[in-house]
Amino acid sequence: MNILISGASGFIGSHLAARLSSKGHSVKALRRQDYALPAESFASRFEGVDAVVNLSGADIAARWSEEYKKEIYESRVGCTRKIVEAIKSLPNRPRLLINASASGIYESGLSHDEYKFRYGGDFLAKLCGDWEAAALEARESGVRTVIFRFSVVLDKSGGALKKMLLPFSLGLGATIGGGGQYMSWVALTDLLAAFEFLIAGENLDGVFNICSPRPVTNREFTAALAAALKRPAFFRVPEFALRLAFSGAEKIICEGAAVYPKRLIESGFRFEFEDIKSALDNIINRVP
Repeated sequence: MNILISGASGFIGSHLAARLSSKGHSVKALRRQDYALPAESFASRFEGVDAVVNLSGADIAARWSEEYKKEIYESRVGCTRKIVEAIKSLPNRPRLLINASASGIYESGLSHDEYKFRYGGDFLAKLCGDWEAAALEARESGVRTVIFRFSVVLDKSGGALKKMLLPFSLGLGATIGGGGQYMSWVALTDLLAAFEFLIAGENLDGVFNICSPRPVTNREFTAALAAALKRPAFFRVPEFALRLAFSGAEKIICEGAAVYPKRLIESGFRFEFEDIKSALDNIINRVP
Protein backbone atom coordinates (compact mmCIF):
# COMPACT_ATOMS: atom_id res chain seq x y z
CA MET A 1 0.00 0.00 0.00
CA ASN A 2 1.22 3.53 -0.78
CA ILE A 3 0.94 5.59 2.42
CA LEU A 4 1.53 9.32 2.82
CA ILE A 5 2.26 10.57 6.35
CA SER A 6 2.00 14.20 7.43
CA GLY A 7 4.11 14.62 10.55
CA ALA A 8 6.43 11.75 9.64
CA SER A 9 9.42 13.34 11.38
CA GLY A 10 7.73 13.54 14.78
CA PHE A 11 7.84 11.11 17.69
CA ILE A 12 4.88 8.99 16.57
CA GLY A 13 5.24 9.60 12.84
CA SER A 14 8.86 8.46 12.64
CA HIS A 15 8.08 5.20 14.45
CA LEU A 16 4.98 4.64 12.31
CA ALA A 17 6.87 5.23 9.06
CA ALA A 18 9.54 2.72 10.09
CA ARG A 19 6.95 0.16 11.18
CA LEU A 20 4.89 0.40 7.98
CA SER A 21 8.00 0.32 5.78
CA SER A 22 9.18 -2.83 7.56
CA LYS A 23 5.84 -4.46 6.70
CA GLY A 24 6.31 -3.81 2.99
CA HIS A 25 4.32 -0.60 2.57
CA SER A 26 5.66 2.27 0.47
CA VAL A 27 5.79 5.27 2.81
CA LYS A 28 6.30 8.89 1.84
CA ALA A 29 6.32 12.05 3.94
CA LEU A 30 4.21 15.14 3.43
CA ARG A 31 6.67 17.84 4.45
CA ARG A 32 5.96 21.07 6.28
CA GLN A 33 7.02 23.15 3.27
CA ASP A 34 4.52 21.30 1.07
CA TYR A 35 1.68 23.15 2.80
CA ALA A 36 2.95 26.40 1.24
CA LEU A 37 2.50 25.03 -2.29
CA PRO A 38 -0.30 26.24 -4.57
CA ALA A 39 -3.44 24.10 -4.28
CA GLU A 40 -2.85 22.13 -7.47
CA SER A 41 0.78 21.36 -6.63
CA PHE A 42 -0.17 20.39 -3.09
CA ALA A 43 -2.88 18.05 -4.36
CA SER A 44 -0.37 16.34 -6.66
CA ARG A 45 1.42 15.02 -3.56
CA PHE A 46 -1.63 12.80 -2.96
CA GLU A 47 -1.73 11.24 -6.42
CA GLY A 48 -1.21 7.48 -6.39
CA VAL A 49 -1.65 7.37 -2.61
CA ASP A 50 -3.82 4.66 -1.02
CA ALA A 51 -3.88 5.97 2.55
CA VAL A 52 -3.10 9.28 4.24
CA VAL A 53 -2.10 9.55 7.91
CA ASN A 54 -2.27 13.07 9.31
CA LEU A 55 -0.28 13.57 12.52
CA SER A 56 0.59 17.24 12.00
CA GLY A 57 0.45 19.69 14.87
CA ALA A 58 2.58 22.10 16.88
CA ASP A 59 3.80 20.89 20.27
CA ILE A 60 0.92 21.22 22.70
CA ALA A 61 3.06 20.83 25.84
CA ALA A 62 4.21 24.44 25.82
CA ARG A 63 3.08 27.75 27.28
CA TRP A 64 -0.23 28.70 25.69
CA SER A 65 0.04 32.36 24.83
CA GLU A 66 -2.81 33.64 22.66
CA GLU A 67 -0.44 33.70 19.71
CA TYR A 68 0.72 30.14 20.32
CA LYS A 69 -2.86 28.92 20.64
CA LYS A 70 -3.44 30.22 17.12
CA GLU A 71 -0.43 28.22 15.94
CA ILE A 72 -1.68 25.08 17.72
CA TYR A 73 -5.08 25.50 16.06
CA GLU A 74 -3.86 26.30 12.55
CA SER A 75 -1.25 23.53 12.54
CA ARG A 76 -4.02 21.02 13.22
CA VAL A 77 -7.32 22.31 11.89
CA GLY A 78 -5.91 24.42 9.07
CA CYS A 79 -3.57 21.68 7.83
CA THR A 80 -6.33 19.07 8.02
CA ARG A 81 -8.67 21.26 5.96
CA LYS A 82 -5.97 21.66 3.32
CA ILE A 83 -5.40 17.90 3.20
CA VAL A 84 -9.11 17.17 2.80
CA GLU A 85 -9.51 19.83 0.11
CA ALA A 86 -6.59 18.28 -1.79
CA ILE A 87 -8.05 14.78 -1.50
CA LYS A 88 -11.49 15.93 -2.67
CA SER A 89 -10.00 17.63 -5.73
CA LEU A 90 -8.53 14.40 -7.12
CA PRO A 91 -10.34 12.14 -9.58
CA ASN A 92 -8.61 9.10 -8.03
CA ARG A 93 -8.62 9.69 -4.31
CA PRO A 94 -6.88 7.85 -1.46
CA ARG A 95 -9.17 5.21 0.00
CA LEU A 96 -8.35 6.05 3.61
CA LEU A 97 -7.63 9.06 5.81
CA ILE A 98 -6.47 8.48 9.39
CA ASN A 99 -6.49 11.75 11.29
CA ALA A 100 -5.13 12.41 14.76
CA SER A 101 -7.21 13.88 17.56
CA ALA A 102 -6.97 13.61 21.34
CA SER A 103 -8.81 12.47 24.42
CA GLY A 104 -8.71 16.12 25.47
CA ILE A 105 -12.03 16.45 23.67
CA TYR A 106 -13.72 14.86 26.71
CA GLU A 107 -14.77 16.61 29.91
CA SER A 108 -12.28 16.09 32.72
CA GLY A 109 -13.08 14.01 35.78
CA LEU A 110 -15.54 11.69 34.04
CA SER A 111 -15.46 8.28 32.31
CA HIS A 112 -15.99 8.13 28.55
CA ASP A 113 -16.10 5.72 25.63
CA GLU A 114 -17.15 6.34 22.02
CA TYR A 115 -20.82 5.77 22.83
CA LYS A 116 -21.23 7.38 26.24
CA PHE A 117 -19.37 10.64 26.66
CA ARG A 118 -19.52 14.33 27.44
CA TYR A 119 -17.36 16.81 25.56
CA GLY A 120 -15.44 19.51 27.40
CA GLY A 121 -15.90 23.23 26.87
CA ASP A 122 -12.31 24.49 27.00
CA PHE A 123 -9.80 25.38 24.29
CA LEU A 124 -8.46 21.84 23.96
CA ALA A 125 -11.92 20.31 23.57
CA LYS A 126 -12.93 22.87 20.95
CA LEU A 127 -9.66 22.34 19.11
CA CYS A 128 -10.24 18.58 18.94
CA GLY A 129 -13.85 19.03 17.87
CA ASP A 130 -12.94 21.34 14.99
CA TRP A 131 -10.00 19.10 14.05
CA GLU A 132 -12.23 16.04 13.79
CA ALA A 133 -14.94 17.91 11.89
CA ALA A 134 -12.39 19.05 9.32
CA ALA A 135 -11.18 15.48 8.78
CA LEU A 136 -14.64 13.93 8.60
CA GLU A 137 -15.49 16.11 5.60
CA ALA A 138 -13.45 13.61 3.57
CA ARG A 139 -16.35 11.19 3.97
CA GLU A 140 -18.37 13.34 1.55
CA SER A 141 -16.03 12.14 -1.19
CA GLY A 142 -16.30 8.47 -0.27
CA VAL A 143 -13.02 8.34 1.65
CA ARG A 144 -12.97 5.99 4.65
CA THR A 145 -12.11 8.30 7.52
CA VAL A 146 -10.75 7.16 10.88
CA ILE A 147 -10.24 9.49 13.83
CA PHE A 148 -7.51 8.47 16.30
CA ARG A 149 -8.28 10.03 19.68
CA PHE A 150 -4.83 9.72 21.23
CA SER A 151 -4.12 9.55 24.92
CA VAL A 152 -0.63 9.90 26.41
CA VAL A 153 1.69 7.77 24.26
CA LEU A 154 4.38 6.06 26.32
CA ASP A 155 7.86 5.22 25.08
CA LYS A 156 11.30 6.25 26.30
CA SER A 157 12.28 7.45 22.81
CA GLY A 158 10.01 10.50 22.92
CA GLY A 159 6.89 12.23 24.11
CA ALA A 160 6.00 12.90 27.73
CA LEU A 161 7.79 9.87 29.15
CA LYS A 162 11.16 10.82 27.70
CA LYS A 163 10.91 14.19 29.48
CA MET A 164 10.09 12.48 32.78
CA LEU A 165 12.93 9.97 32.75
CA LEU A 166 15.74 12.23 33.97
CA PRO A 167 13.99 13.67 37.06
CA PHE A 168 12.50 10.30 37.97
CA SER A 169 15.89 8.59 37.48
CA LEU A 170 17.40 11.10 39.91
CA GLY A 171 14.75 10.33 42.51
CA LEU A 172 12.98 13.62 41.82
CA GLY A 173 9.76 12.14 40.49
CA ALA A 174 6.63 13.89 41.67
CA THR A 175 2.89 13.53 41.88
CA ILE A 176 1.02 16.37 40.18
CA GLY A 177 -1.40 18.23 42.42
CA GLY A 178 -3.51 15.86 44.48
CA GLY A 179 -2.64 12.97 42.15
CA GLY A 180 -6.22 11.79 41.80
CA GLN A 181 -6.73 13.04 38.26
CA TYR A 182 -7.07 10.33 35.62
CA MET A 183 -4.49 9.69 32.95
CA SER A 184 -5.44 7.67 29.89
CA TRP A 185 -2.40 6.20 28.18
CA VAL A 186 -1.21 3.78 25.52
CA ALA A 187 2.14 2.06 24.94
CA LEU A 188 3.73 3.06 21.64
CA THR A 189 3.86 -0.58 20.53
CA ASP A 190 0.08 -0.87 20.94
CA LEU A 191 -0.48 2.43 19.16
CA LEU A 192 1.51 1.26 16.15
CA ALA A 193 -0.38 -2.04 16.15
CA ALA A 194 -3.66 -0.09 16.21
CA PHE A 195 -2.57 1.84 13.13
CA GLU A 196 -1.91 -1.41 11.28
CA PHE A 197 -5.18 -2.90 12.50
CA LEU A 198 -7.29 0.02 11.31
CA ILE A 199 -5.45 0.42 8.01
CA ALA A 200 -6.27 -3.21 7.25
CA GLY A 201 -9.85 -3.03 8.57
CA GLU A 202 -11.64 -1.83 5.46
CA ASN A 203 -15.05 -1.86 7.17
CA LEU A 204 -13.87 0.27 10.11
CA ASP A 205 -14.26 4.02 10.20
CA GLY A 206 -15.20 6.89 12.49
CA VAL A 207 -13.88 7.67 15.95
CA PHE A 208 -11.64 5.32 17.94
CA ASN A 209 -10.23 6.00 21.40
CA ILE A 210 -6.60 4.88 21.30
CA CYS A 211 -5.73 4.06 24.89
CA SER A 212 -5.32 1.17 27.28
CA PRO A 213 -8.62 -0.07 28.71
CA ARG A 214 -7.12 0.49 32.17
CA PRO A 215 -6.64 4.23 32.80
CA VAL A 216 -4.75 5.21 35.93
CA THR A 217 -4.55 8.17 38.27
CA ASN A 218 -1.51 10.41 38.23
CA ARG A 219 -0.59 9.01 41.63
CA GLU A 220 -0.67 5.44 40.27
CA PHE A 221 1.38 6.40 37.23
CA THR A 222 3.99 8.15 39.37
CA ALA A 223 4.36 5.09 41.61
CA ALA A 224 4.60 2.72 38.63
CA LEU A 225 7.29 4.78 36.88
CA ALA A 226 9.30 5.15 40.07
CA ALA A 227 9.08 1.39 40.65
CA ALA A 228 10.18 0.61 37.08
CA LEU A 229 13.22 2.85 37.58
CA LYS A 230 13.78 1.56 41.13
CA ARG A 231 13.78 5.11 42.49
CA PRO A 232 11.67 6.91 45.10
CA ALA A 233 9.09 9.54 44.13
CA PHE A 234 8.16 11.45 47.27
CA PHE A 235 7.63 14.93 45.87
CA ARG A 236 4.48 16.76 44.86
CA VAL A 237 4.19 19.61 42.36
CA PRO A 238 1.36 21.99 43.28
CA GLU A 239 -1.07 22.86 40.51
CA PHE A 240 -0.61 26.60 40.91
CA ALA A 241 3.08 26.31 39.97
CA LEU A 242 2.17 24.57 36.73
CA ARG A 243 -0.54 27.12 35.98
CA LEU A 244 2.02 29.89 36.31
CA ALA A 245 4.46 28.05 34.05
CA PHE A 246 2.13 26.86 31.29
CA SER A 247 -0.76 29.36 31.17
CA GLY A 248 -3.42 26.85 30.12
CA ALA A 249 -1.38 23.86 28.95
CA GLU A 250 -1.21 22.57 32.53
CA LYS A 251 -4.72 21.17 32.01
CA ILE A 252 -3.10 18.30 30.11
CA ILE A 253 -1.52 16.99 33.32
CA CYS A 254 -3.56 18.63 36.10
CA GLU A 255 -6.87 17.40 34.72
CA GLY A 256 -7.85 14.20 32.93
CA ALA A 257 -10.59 11.75 32.10
CA ALA A 258 -10.93 7.98 32.28
CA VAL A 259 -11.20 7.03 28.61
CA TYR A 260 -11.96 3.53 27.30
CA PRO A 261 -11.27 2.08 23.82
CA LYS A 262 -14.62 0.34 23.46
CA ARG A 263 -14.86 0.43 19.65
CA LEU A 264 -11.30 -0.79 19.17
CA ILE A 265 -11.87 -3.78 21.45
CA GLU A 266 -15.27 -4.53 19.88
CA SER A 267 -13.54 -4.60 16.49
CA GLY A 268 -11.22 -7.39 17.66
CA PHE A 269 -8.06 -5.49 18.59
CA ARG A 270 -6.05 -6.91 21.48
CA PHE A 271 -3.65 -4.83 23.54
CA GLU A 272 -0.23 -6.17 24.44
CA PHE A 273 -0.04 -3.81 27.43
CA GLU A 274 -3.19 -3.05 29.41
CA ASP A 275 -1.53 -2.66 32.82
CA ILE A 276 0.62 0.42 33.50
CA LYS A 277 3.13 -1.49 35.64
CA SER A 278 3.91 -4.12 33.00
CA ALA A 279 3.94 -1.47 30.27
CA LEU A 280 6.45 0.77 32.04
CA ASP A 281 8.60 -2.15 33.13
CA ASN A 282 8.83 -3.28 29.50
CA ILE A 283 9.49 0.22 28.17
CA ILE A 284 12.14 1.11 30.75
CA ASN A 285 13.99 -2.20 30.74
CA ARG A 286 13.63 -3.12 27.08
CA VAL A 287 16.93 -3.36 25.23
CA PRO A 288 16.77 -1.05 22.17
